[in-house]
Amino acid sequence: MVQSILRLFCLSALSVASLVFGQLQTATDSAVPEMEVVLSAFAEPSSVPLNRTLAYTIQIAWQGDLSRVEIGEVEEPVFANFEVEGTASANRTFGAAAGGRSEKEILYHLRPKTLGMAYVEPVGITWKDTGTGRTHQMKTRRIGVEVTDPVPDPEARRFPLPLLFLIPVLAGAGAVLFFLMQGRRKKQVLQQEVKPPLEESFLAELRGTVDLKTDKRREAFALLSRLFRKYLSQKFKIPALEATTSQLMGLLGPLGIEEKLLGKMETLFSTADVVKFSGQEASRADLESAYTVVESFLEERLSAAKKETEAQAAEPSKQKKSPRS
Repeated sequence: MVQSILRLFCLSALSVASLVFGQLQTATDSAVPEMEVVLSAFAEPSSVPLNRTLAYTIQIAWQGDLSRVEIGEVEEPVFANFEVEGTASANRTFGAAAGGRSEKEILYHLRPKTLGMAYVEPVGITWKDTGTGRTHQMKTRRIGVEVTDPVPDPEARRFPLPLLFLIPVLAGAGAVLFFLMQGRRKKQVLQQEVKPPLEESFLAELRGTVDLKTDKRREAFALLSRLFRKYLSQKFKIPALEATTSQLMGLLGPLGIEEKLLGKMETLFSTADVVKFSGQEASRADLESAYTVVESFLEERLSAAKKETEAQAAEPSKQKKSPRS
């Protein structure tokens, strides 16, 4: 009888201890708040002509104790009726690590293959909350994009049919003017002033339009990128204005520009893409760094152009001074 009472007492004590331990464990877990990670994906624009590109962006963001979140591998997107023309990625942190905000973005430049619908399948990620030890899985939604008819190329120029009939008349008038102006033209060639180098006008435009102290750094970065693309288009006769970043770097590669400078130029244009499509302001450091790359490139080219012009101007003087054979 005594043994039965002791056994019952021991079982009751164990049950109470287990209940108390469970409550303590629950209280400990609840004392650590859950971190919240936001996963989003979007395509801009929502419909795209067959001969244009769009940007598909994956964004992962969280705030609070930034060190508690470990982002695992992000699945590679599966594209239907799209081909990838270029990619870019960015990591940004705002505020202190203990109470700030962190963002990770992955950008894809996509070109449609055929008319109809094009899709980006859901993309999955895993992340771990080191504060609770839990691992979470998330997926984006499936995105559909309508592919419409091609639009006219803004750079294309149509030749009006009526002008075909004016060609013989214009050609005859041009021939007459050519012979009449021949004597005057020779004098004009001798007296003509040397045309200022291309880099001189672009340097003046750069320093007059891009304000490094402005708070609208996103607009300033876009202006800087377009100015540089316009210069490259005119200087090297390449379609720099309409090319994607990856296409542009492929065009610049064979032009003899040193590898280190090509790397800086690729960083500049990739950052411009991220700023343009993410809607975020560029950092002042990124804007100043990009400005320095463009300014240094133009100054070096201007110095070389001036030396070449001086050498050409000195050549006729040398010929005049040389004795006749």
